[in-house]
Amino acid sequence: MRSAAECLRKHGQVEAGYYPIRPTAAGLAVVDSWPEQVYQWHREGFDLPQGAELLAEGDTFAVQAFRYGRSYALQFHPDVTHATMCRWTVSGHHRLEMPGAKPRAEHFADRAVYDFSARAWLDDFLTRWLGP
Repeated sequence: MRSAAECLRKHGQVEAGYYPIRPTAAGLAVVDSWPEQVYQWHREGFDLPQGAELLAEGDTFAVQAFRYGRSYALQFHPDVTHATMCRWTVSGHHRLEMPGAKPRAEHFADRAVYDFSARAWLDDFLTRWLGP
C-alpha cells in the first residue's frame, strides 16, 4: 500500500467534496453506524501514527479516522456547514480544479444526500466519547 505522503507526491490528488469511507472493526466498536460518504476538503494525507488504531479508511487517502489512547483524529469534516462550504468553494475555488476534486455544484447536491447521516454520526460519536 502506498503511503499517504507518497500518494500526494506522485499523484497530486485532493479530496474536495463527498467521498466514501469504510469503518474498520475498531471504528464500528466506537460508533456502530458510520456515514456512507463524508465531506472532505484537503490535499494532504498522512500515515497511521505508530501505536494508533485505524477507525476508518478511504480510497485516495487511506487514513480517515484513528484513535490514539483517548484522543481521536478525523481527516473528514462532519462539522461542515452550508456557510463553510460556500466560503471554501469560493475562496478556495482553485482547489476544485485539482485532480480528484468534485465540481462545486456536486458539493451542494451531495450535501442534501449525505449531510444528515454525517451529522447523526457526529452526534453519536461525541456523545459516546464525551458522555451525555
